[in-house]
Amino acid sequence: MDFLPSRGVLINQKTVYMQSKFTLKKEWRNVFGLSPLILVLFFLFSGKINAQQYVNGNLSTGATTNSGVAAPAGTTWSECQNPTGNTTIANTNAGYGAQITANNAVADDFTVPAGPSWNLTKITVYAYSTGAAAGPSPFNDLRIRIHNSSPLAGPTTIVFGDLTTNRLSASSNANMYRIFNTVVAPATAPGTTRIIWRLEANVAVTLAPGTYWLEYQTGTALASNFTPNSAPIGVRTVAGYNAIQRIGTAWAALVDNGQGPASPAPVPVDFPFIIDYSTGACSGTPAPGNTLSTAATVCPSINFTLSLQNATPGSGVTYQWQSSPDGTTWTNIAGATNSTYTSTLTATTQYRCNVTCSGNTGTSTPVTVTLTPPSNCYCTPPATDCSDDDEIIRVRISTLDNSSGCSAPSGYANYTTTVAAPTVYSGAANPITVNLQGIWSKGVAVWIDYNQNGQFEATEFTSIGTGPGTTSQFTANISIPTTALNGTTRMRVRTRFGATAWLPTAACTNPSGFGETEDYNVTIAPCVPATITSAPTSVSIVCGANTSFTVAAAGTLPTYSWQFRTSASGIWQTLTNGGIYSGATTATLSLTNIPQTYSGYQYRALVTGGCSAVDFTSPPATLTVNAIVPTVTPASATICAGSVQQLTLTNTLGNTDLINEGFNSITPLPAGWFTQNNSSPVGTTGWFQEVQPHSRLRAVYLQHILLLTLIIQRVIIQSATGCLHLL
Repeated sequence: MDFLPSRGVLINQKTVYMQSKFTLKKEWRNVFGLSPLILVLFFLFSGKINAQQYVNGNLSTGATTNSGVAAPAGTTWSECQNPTGNTTIANTNAGYGAQITANNAVADDFTVPAGPSWNLTKITVYAYSTGAAAGPSPFNDLRIRIHNSSPLAGPTTIVFGDLTTNRLSASSNANMYRIFNTVVAPATAPGTTRIIWRLEANVAVTLAPGTYWLEYQTGTALASNFTPNSAPIGVRTVAGYNAIQRIGTAWAALVDNGQGPASPAPVPVDFPFIIDYSTGACSGTPAPGNTLSTAATVCPSINFTLSLQNATPGSGVTYQWQSSPDGTTWTNIAGATNSTYTSTLTATTQYRCNVTCSGNTGTSTPVTVTLTPPSNCYCTPPATDCSDDDEIIRVRISTLDNSSGCSAPSGYANYTTTVAAPTVYSGAANPITVNLQGIWSKGVAVWIDYNQNGQFEATEFTSIGTGPGTTSQFTANISIPTTALNGTTRMRVRTRFGATAWLPTAACTNPSGFGETEDYNVTIAPCVPATITSAPTSVSIVCGANTSFTVAAAGTLPTYSWQFRTSASGIWQTLTNGGIYSGATTATLSLTNIPQTYSGYQYRALVTGGCSAVDFTSPPATLTVNAIVPTVTPASATICAGSVQQLTLTNTLGNTDLINEGFNSITPLPAGWFTQNNSSPVGTTGWFQEVQPHSRLRAVYLQHILLLTLIIQRVIIQSATGCLHLL
């Protein structure tokens, strides 16, 4: 079957394979179906005795199928194989996907043996498009890269090529038809709908002895696009087969699961390709021509590859790439001594290459690669629908506080130019709160471009949380690493329908179709450890009064808490809001209506910074609560019968609690004396009373028919806080 891995489905229920590595000396007729005479003529007329070919894998299986059907005149079959004499198992895969449009690729290895380096000039691969006409070739694109190790094993170094440059130089009919096995159930009759095409790419790279991996992709305007694997004659696989395939970004080893009544075991596969190269010594002065770049403008941290217009044939060629900021001053690039050079860009730069053969140096024409500003590099996410209560309604971080509605129809809003960038801190946990509609289940995530390269990478991701439809607010901390670059960069906030956590790699994808994305600028600054710059001071008050203690701190993201102890030798306890206390998690602790029993209490502030441990004030502040000492004016008075004497009470409490501030007369009164209570409201029996916040008695009438000296026995002040004072 043709295997289309980009969607994980099998087509036509057949599969194919490849062969092992062999040089020009091995199996030449099996690859091209050529006679030894033709092979000799090829070398006689090639004009270059040092020109050679490396052939990987086998593709042609002959002019007759395993079931005895002859191929059309001048052509051969490429049949999925069964072991010779065994009609119970066979291979079943006819091809694999290496489609450019799906970002799939295949790769296989080859070895440059010990000895002279190979000067590669051409690479040939194969592909077919089911149902394509016999000509012209339906293939119009070929992308090639050469790795210094297996991509399946981890990161590699690209020694040649890229997946952005179309290197197709020629495409022709290989005069082969790809067919499924014709003898093992379910056997398939041979057909001519899968014409195999030869795709050629001109290359210019010198490879030292070692093992390399050839990765390639093919392109066609037709819907069908497959790469045939090797067809080793009379066997299902050969030792050394180890081809791999990339689906998107994930590499995996390829196997053929087989077909037939004997339940065959999976076997590894290989791919057929040809490498043209030479090993003779170079001569003359190289003429490398223009310097070529895979991109004229690139974003920071994005790879681009430089190559040369003209190859310099022969061995002994050396390369030295140079860079220049202005085209005048040129500097050798350390380690850039291959025919190609892959790098990233931090500033607009010019490049050229000095190519030397036997002491003669030719210099390529420089090329300028321009740095794209990071602000122009960020991806715009695919459109999402936020019109059905899937929008972000508020984002808060540091000084940023932005409320918004659905950004229909795209579901994307860019606030980088309309909302001021807040300062966030590296090396610290930065609190962020995102509010959504409390309707649907949802997930929230944030990316911040820490390295300012115009990309949102997996290492720059923070999950803010997931929740059911009843959840409308998500709060988390974004821990910005100390390696983040200082300065203004971009932050992306995303919400999606469904309580599924965001993937770190999903900054530019559309996982659910419903949700919204908002972009902001933030300014990253280094975290400064918090320190206390001013400690709270001791205070002295009267009973029932209010007071506060304040601490001042410097540094990044300080947080506050307060402790108290009941005496200088007591145990410190953590304060919470309630009772007489408020502001227990702020820089100012407030106390109201303080009873005299709190006299002698001590207080201290605890300050924690975004990147520092707890710091506390020392020494602590002491609270002194004094009794109330009222003053009556006048202290004595002489009044006439029927007259009014106003008495003034000062040094009283200035709060809103009920304060009994009153005057008591002498008991018993002299004969003929009586009292008249003109206080409002009227106090208790025998009292002349006033209620705070007033601090003056309205009037006290002491009446008698005779002129006597008024004697005030005592003044009583009593508050709801329990303060009591008698004079």
